[in-house]
Amino acid sequence: MTTTNQNDQLVQQYMDQMRRALKDLPPSRRQQILEDIAEHIRTARMQLPEENEVSIRQILENLGDPEMIRHEAMLPSSRSSNGSDQWVPWLLLFGGFLFLIGWVTGLILLWRSPTWRTRDKILGTLIWPGGLATVFVELALPAGATTQSCAGLPNGTVHCVTSTSGFHLPLVIGIPFLILEILAPIWVTMRLMKISRQSIWT
Repeated sequence: MTTTNQNDQLVQQYMDQMRRALKDLPPSRRQQILEDIAEHIRTARMQLPEENEVSIRQILENLGDPEMIRHEAMLPSSRSSNGSDQWVPWLLLFGGFLFLIGWVTGLILLWRSPTWRTRDKILGTLIWPGGLATVFVELALPAGATTQSCAGLPNGTVHCVTSTSGFHLPLVIGIPFLILEILAPIWVTMRLMKISRQSIWT
């Protein structure tokens, strides 16, 4: 058996112990903890200058005994959603209509709350800045205008020049982009709401 396989086996044994220790937790809470632990292990392994059995055992030891983690997980969760958390997804979606103040407020509450993990907070920040208000602002911008000017030449022919001013996207690109701008913040809102509801029951 190679060193890599041995290290993978150590991690798998630890995760199996963790699953058995957390079997009495609500499914959503158990899955969330397992995903967090697995992600931590992956990140820690990537940062190792040289991976070996000793370094892997050190990572697992730093995480703690599965029974201890189970005991902490059974305590009232510090990740439980509070009242303001329920408003965060809506502020991110519609807060931009309040001169962006609502969206910025939602962003601050999002990052201060323990309900969502870092990757969810990044999604909420970057997809889509300003929420649906951004779409309406873009629709209100002047569309590209096409003008044509013609002049007669000495030989009797007419020469015409066509020019386009303002912002303009071809329909084949503009329409899909507009649909994406609408659906992306809605999808993020639904995701944040789902996580918030799960934290209430765990």
